[in-house]
Amino acid sequence: MFRSRWSLVLMFLWLSCDLPFSTKPSTEDDLFLVTHDYDGRVIREKTAVTISWSDITIEDFKEYRIEKAKIIAGDYYWVDLAHLPDSLTTSYVDTLDDDGTFQYRVRVVDQRDQYRHELSEEFVVPNISSLYIPDHYVHLETAFDTKFIDNGDSIIFRPGVHPGNHDLLGKEVVITSTHGPIITILIGITAQQSVISIDKGKLDGVCIQNGSGLSGGGVWAGGTAVVTNCFIRNNLAVEDLTANMQIYPSGHGGGIFITDTALVTNCKIVKNRSRRGGGGVAADEFATIRNCIIYSNINDVAPSGELEYPGGGLFVSNHSLGVTIKNCRFTRNRTENTGGGVFVAGLATLSNCIMNYNYAKLGGGGIALGPGNSLDVLNCSLYRNGSHDQYSTQYSVISMGNIELINCIISRGSLVDGSNIKFYSMNSIYSLVQELTVVAGPGNIVADPLFVDPEQSDFRLDPESPAINAGHPGNEYKDSNGSRNDMGAFGGPYGDDWE
Repeated sequence: MFRSRWSLVLMFLWLSCDLPFSTKPSTEDDLFLVTHDYDGRVIREKTAVTISWSDITIEDFKEYRIEKAKIIAGDYYWVDLAHLPDSLTTSYVDTLDDDGTFQYRVRVVDQRDQYRHELSEEFVVPNISSLYIPDHYVHLETAFDTKFIDNGDSIIFRPGVHPGNHDLLGKEVVITSTHGPIITILIGITAQQSVISIDKGKLDGVCIQNGSGLSGGGVWAGGTAVVTNCFIRNNLAVEDLTANMQIYPSGHGGGIFITDTALVTNCKIVKNRSRRGGGGVAADEFATIRNCIIYSNINDVAPSGELEYPGGGLFVSNHSLGVTIKNCRFTRNRTENTGGGVFVAGLATLSNCIMNYNYAKLGGGGIALGPGNSLDVLNCSLYRNGSHDQYSTQYSVISMGNIELINCIISRGSLVDGSNIKFYSMNSIYSLVQELTVVAGPGNIVADPLFVDPEQSDFRLDPESPAINAGHPGNEYKDSNGSRNDMGAFGGPYGDDWE
């Protein structure tokens, strides 16, 4: 008798926990049915979907609890959508804002927080791998931020002028165009903000112009971002006068500021300006610049009482730990300080680059290296880079740090007053210098390099050039065909890497 009473009590408790409901009559096996009206069509924007469930009556009703799961590799990731306190409610409108496989769940909860639930059928929102602007979205950042765009997806511009400033951070997305950078133009409209800020993925085949950012007037590229096949022009890096400049430097990189391990390749960076260093480009950390044309960029003249900043074409900052510049052309860049083509204030390697017609008022029309810093210059050709300082001799290359030039050609330095601009370096080997003054070093020669047509920017070597097979004899410097190194930008292991 005692055991029977306890059995009845336990059965009552079990029923009260698992089946607290008194339902209306139904011929269905389920307690109630959950359905939705999504029809499986392709969607690219937020789309309303109605979840419905059959009428159900329970004692001590508290609420309906609506949930949605995204199903990834067999795992269900549930999110709470709504708590509905009206017992007469039999539907709820959700918003689909992502692609993938989903399922809805409706819980019926009583005042003791006991519940029963039913599930909808699983359904698939077709995968979206690309969005077009302006077909699907008007604004780039809105398209980028949508959940339809995942790592590996693309956002593609149609031809036209597309105004706006965009932060593209945290996703491995390709931003590209259908017809290339000449007729696909992204224009900045907001002061003190780069047109594009990107730290992952790729920016490919667009024109960036009229930006006025603090670090990178046109583009700020960090992280693992790649900027390729772009035309970056007419941008300005401005200074934030309210910031602590020791902590938050600004005004560098008129066209683009590149940091971390980001890569800029096959870009034209033209007619940009900076308030501080790097009229065209500013770089630090382990950034790489490859196969770019950096042309006609300048540093703005400093306000009265301030010193102008160096690096008309490129400024490598003192935060650089190993910046790489390879197969690039620096032409007609200008600064009122030093380093018309390139100024290095950290650690960098410059290989297979061409520098012509750059100007620096205070020295180093082609290259300047700041005090205590380190620069390796390998297989570079410098031609007619000018400088003028009324207090000192004029130099095409000037070093105040640890510079090493190997397999380089420095030719016809003067652009100013017809004077003979000399080449200066403590560590130069196996290089050709056309001027009469050169610091002695193994393998250095004084001669005309016999470029094919330097006035038309053709710096290949004539077959009779004394620079052919005159570079460093070490195996690590050999030309790509296995022969001894040819001096200049088309010799050495990267001499054929021009694109």
